Amino acid sequence: MRSLIFVLFILLMPFSSCSPQKKTKKIIEKDKMVEVLVDCYLVETFISRKFPEDGEEKQKNTQILYNEVFEKYDITPEEFRESYAYYIAHHKEMKEIYEDVVAVLNAQ
Repeated sequence: MRSLIFVLFILLMPFSSCSPQKKTKKIIEKDKMVEVLVDCYLVETFISRKFPEDGEEKQKNTQILYNEVFEKYDITPEEFRESYAYYIAHHKEMKEIYEDVVAVLNAQ
């Protein structure tokens, strides 16, 4: 389970920022963030199995699938990045989110 949390953390780090942010109305609520992160993990799993080699096709399909996740939850990539950066800066909340993500993934 720890390795799953570590993998999720590593996969989504590019979406984060290093500077702490204050919570604004653009920050995705925790429950919704859990759902988004579950779908992001499923995208990463699908892409890594479908395209084991890095390349342009893998990158293109990854972007398409992430955009579909963002559309599904009616959020923008910027809102996701801002929210992810906020939660990274607030470790306790991020830990709770990832514990919920792992629980959802383990239940599937």
